[in-house]
Formats: sequence, C-alpha cells, structure tokens
Amino acid sequence: MDLNGPTVTATGIVLQNQLQCAGGIVNINSGTYTSTTARVIAPTTDSITVNIGKKDANVSTTSPVLQGSDYAVYQTYGKINFYDGKLIGNSAPVYGRINEYEPGYKLSISHPDETYIGTLTPIGDDERVAVLNGINFTDLQQAINAARDNEEQNIVLYANITLNDNIVVPATKIINVYLNGYTINRGDYTITNNGTFELKEGTPSSLGANIVESIKDALNISDRTKNVIIYEMEDGSQLSAENVYTLYKKANSEYQLMTMERGEEIGRYVIGRGQSEMTTVRGRLYIENLTSGEYKVKDNKGKEISFTIDDDLKVTGNVIENNRPSTNENLVSTAIAELIIAIQTGITRINYLVLITIMLGIIGVLYLINRKKGFE
Repeated sequence: MDLNGPTVTATGIVLQNQLQCAGGIVNINSGTYTSTTARVIAPTTDSITVNIGKKDANVSTTSPVLQGSDYAVYQTYGKINFYDGKLIGNSAPVYGRINEYEPGYKLSISHPDETYIGTLTPIGDDERVAVLNGINFTDLQQAINAARDNEEQNIVLYANITLNDNIVVPATKIINVYLNGYTINRGDYTITNNGTFELKEGTPSSLGANIVESIKDALNISDRTKNVIIYEMEDGSQLSAENVYTLYKKANSEYQLMTMERGEEIGRYVIGRGQSEMTTVRGRLYIENLTSGEYKVKDNKGKEISFTIDDDLKVTGNVIENNRPSTNENLVSTAIAELIIAIQTGITRINYLVLITIMLGIIGVLYLINRKKGFE
C-alpha cells in the first residue's frame, strides 16, 4: 500500500487501519500525518513492514512528516525502515527500534522546543563502526542489510562491537566481515547465519584499486580537469621568454617531472609524451587538462611557484584559472596508451600494456591466495 498524504490529522493511532488492512508492506511516500493523542504508526504483528520514504540514496529531511503526541513511531512488532522525512514526538521520535536507515545515514535527534525531532544525517568517519562499498554504518546489522543480494560483499570494521541485539544474516546475503584489528563481543546475543557469513582477519586487499589510481594519477587522466595560466613565480617575478620552465606533480610524497605536448599555440601545453621544457608567450604559460593534485613549476634559474587543484577542481595558489576550451583534448586519449610521466631517475616512458599485464597477474595471484586462506 502506498500513502501519499497530503495531510492527515486524527486522534489515536493515525495509520492503524491502513496497517491492519495492508497486512504486508506500507510505503509512506509523502504527506503529513499527525496524532493529537497517541502515535502515527504502531504495528501489531510481525508481518507488517513500514517504509518511511524511499530507499534511493536521495535523502529528504522534510517529507514525509510523522508527528505523534508521545512518539511518531512505536515499534514492538513489525519492521520499520526510515529513508526520508521527519519524525516528531513529545517523548521521543521513536520507541523501540528502526530496522533500517538509508545506507550511510543515522538518526539524529534535536530538541528545539517541547518536541523531539528525528531526521537523517550522514555518518562521519569518526563515528563509523563498519564500512561497506565505501559507505559508513554505525551498526553491523545495518551494513549486512545494505549488502547487495546474491553477490559477495566485504564489510570492514572500524571499531570494536558489543552486540546489543541478535545479528541475522538473510539467506540472500554473502558476507565477509574483515575484523581490521577489531573484535566482536557477542555477549548474550547470537549471529544467525541463514546465508553465507565469514569472519576474516585484516582487510580486503586494496592493491588493485591502488594500482589503478596510481596509473591514472601518473597519466594525469581524469574525466574532470582544469586549465591554468601561470604568470609569475613565488617571489613575484614575471615569467620570461628567456627562461625555460618545467612542471612537477606530487606523487608518493615526492614531486615528479611531467612531460608536455605543445598545443596549437606557442606557450600552450598539455600533459603528453613530448619534452619536459616549456617556454612562455607574452610572459605566461598556459597549461591545460590538469587533474586534481599538488603542482610546482620551476625555471632554469632556480625560481618556482606551487599551486593545488583539489577534488572539486578549486585552484589554490597564485595562478589564474583558464576557462577557455582545451586546444589539445586528443592528447589525453593518446596518453592512455603509455605512461608518460618522466621520473627523475631517468625513466621517461614505460609500455602501458606491459605494466597492466604484470599488475593484473599480481592481483590474480593475491586473489587466489586470499581465496585459499578463506577456505582453510
């Protein structure tokens, strides 16, 4: 049953008839529901599931609104999921428990006046207990529930856990829980495994992801890039056509020399497989298609200037952002074929396909070793 408001005000339990008639799943998609004497929803059987809002990774804190004189939600039976909206009660927003929240979110309660208001807020890294697919959770059961069905999923712990309820692994879940140096204290509670549930030491190998990111960083390849204009050095001195300039990008705590291709105009450059030295036009250097990172430009007289491009493409440093279209966008696709970073050790070009083949071989060996350990 779908409920879409707009406004319902009543005495007693507002949606009691709808819950009893549905006998299954009730979706409260929108609207305002107010009880002047009791609560809005209070399932009386375990066969009822109530979804407040939609589980769609797009959280609203304004709709739907459930407001009770004591609680918005009174849960002793059934299953209550909270994905959107606002829960308001004079005693508390919720009595009992919420079975599932929007992944990555938690219930936050404010008390601005005589009422208590519950809304969803993101879970920060400092309060996470478990992480699944890059999403933070404050509860192991919530992470298990959010795992994709019939697909092997890895949950990594980031805190010691003492169970305050039984853990249930549904039949459709294939879960690896990596302890990451932490512990699970079961106490008087149990872990009921109806699917596949395995505890493992350490963390999943992230070598493959790190290799891919390192390659992309070295190639300066990204779907989001920035163009900049460099017009002076750190000490305020102007660039000169009599000097030559080189660009460096920070990787693994060290600045590495980048090779450049000259654009269609003198003084315009993009990351490429050409020379490392650049010359100015009208006292400026135009450098295009730069990904996020820390950069440094040096001249042959020992002067330099540093600047940073953050993940949101905000440029920090005494350089000018250049919003004109790039002149040599085709050079990015050319760069994918080879590693074109020139490291100060003298390595100037590495065959990209050979490197990828070697790395995939390493990943495959590590995967087989990890699988073997899992079966022991």
